[in-house]
Amino acid sequence: MSCYSALPVSNTFWHFRSAVDGSHLIRSLSAQGAAQAVEDGAVLGAIMERLEQRSQIVDILAIYERLRKNRTTRIVQGSTLSRDIFHMEDSERQRERDRQLRQKPFEQFPNRWADPVFQPWLFGYDAYGEAERAWVQYKQEALPTSAGDVQSRL
Repeated sequence: MSCYSALPVSNTFWHFRSAVDGSHLIRSLSAQGAAQAVEDGAVLGAIMERLEQRSQIVDILAIYERLRKNRTTRIVQGSTLSRDIFHMEDSERQRERDRQLRQKPFEQFPNRWADPVFQPWLFGYDAYGEAERAWVQYKQEALPTSAGDVQSRL
């Protein structure tokens, strides 16, 4: 899907993937593909509704990418780690994993769904709050913009 084709933004062309599971290539082990699509839409919508003039579109898209990239990268990497943890061959490593799974959950617990640090981070995300804080920073010019040099991978 190509967004804003009717709104020329200097010589920058933005092409977006639609908000679907494939956007982040998350393995099904984390069951987060659709959840990330919803978060993406919430953040993008919350930032776009603040648009005051066309010249802000490039900055808004840069803010969106900045807000989403680290989070989605961590989730994708966690999904890959889950694959490696839950699909082990019989080995000493697998036996150690099984021993850990019998313990009370701890940070970096093999089952990320039970990890007492990761679980609240994953499920406690406030998309609207993140967008609001980023917008306030942007308006105070504390959040640098990327207009003109954006190399988006959206």
